[in-house]
Amino acid sequence: MRKLRLCDFRETCADKLRIAPFNGGDWETSLWGTQVFIDAQADAIVHETGLRSASFRVAYRQEVQLAFIKQRCLLLPLAYCDPYRSLEPTDDYTWAHRIVVHCADIMAYCYGDQKARYADYDSLLEYHRAWYQLRPRSFSPMYIKPPD
Repeated sequence: MRKLRLCDFRETCADKLRIAPFNGGDWETSLWGTQVFIDAQADAIVHETGLRSASFRVAYRQEVQLAFIKQRCLLLPLAYCDPYRSLEPTDDYTWAHRIVVHCADIMAYCYGDQKARYADYDSLLEYHRAWYQLRPRSFSPMYIKPPD
């Protein structure tokens, strides 16, 4: 049943995802499988710890990297990232994922379908400044040397 569901997803979303055939070599081929995984378990993934949460974070990190390389908007939904847009104190893993989510928001701003507005730019810049100011000490450089 899962295989059938996966094939149905592939047929209905192939144009949207611009994926390669099963025997192809496109980097984005794995995204449709990741999309099915995230859509099926999104609520549990975001509010859970452990392997599911780690898989979710890795999938988003890979998607941000591909979107940056191909200069396009993310194909995975950004709505699942809302819990990571907070700036409340938490562990380093969450702080690191927050900046990945922020990069995803920037990619959506730059390459998304919506017309870019100055207010959106200002809010992205403000989040960046707040993240940088509130980041844990472990994100600060250990050594800084001025250029020669």
